[in-house]
Amino acid sequence: MISSLTEPRSPQAPALSFGRRVAWILAALVLFSTGAVGLFNSYAEWGDARTGLQRLVQIGVAVYGVFGVLAAVALVRRRPISVGLTLVWGLGATCAGTVASFAYSDPTFSREETVAGTMGALFGSLIIVALVVWAARVATRPQNLPHTADGDHIPSS
Repeated sequence: MISSLTEPRSPQAPALSFGRRVAWILAALVLFSTGAVGLFNSYAEWGDARTGLQRLVQIGVAVYGVFGVLAAVALVRRRPISVGLTLVWGLGATCAGTVASFAYSDPTFSREETVAGTMGALFGSLIIVALVVWAARVATRPQNLPHTADGDHIPSS
C-alpha cells in the first residue's frame, strides 16, 4: 500500500478517478462562468454604486471576475497556482454575495430577515468555495497529474 503511494505512476494510469474528474470539470466550469459574468457585470455596472457598501460589492464582483477566469484557465491546465487563484476568487465571491445581501436593501440591519439572508449568503458561498477549492487541490496534486514515461520530459519529436 505505501509503495503504491511513493512509486511514480505509469503514463497509462488514469490521472483522476471518474468522480474527481467530474469535480475538476465542474469546478473549472463554475470558475469560468462566474468569472465571465463577474467581468461583464463589473464593466457594465461599475459606476452604479451609491454607497461604500455597494462599491465594496462591485470590487468583489471585479475580483471574482478576474480571478475566476484566471483560476479556470490554470485549473484546466492543472497548474498548482489554480488553488491560490481559486481562493482569491472565493474571497471576492463570498464578499460580493454576502455584502450585496444587505448593501442594496437594509444596510443598517434594521430587519431581522436581513441577518438571516446575510448568514445564508455567507454560508452558501463558503460551501461552494470550499468545494471548488477542494476540486482544484485534488486536480493539481502531484500524484494526480499525468506523467510521461521518460522522467517528465516531453520529447519534441
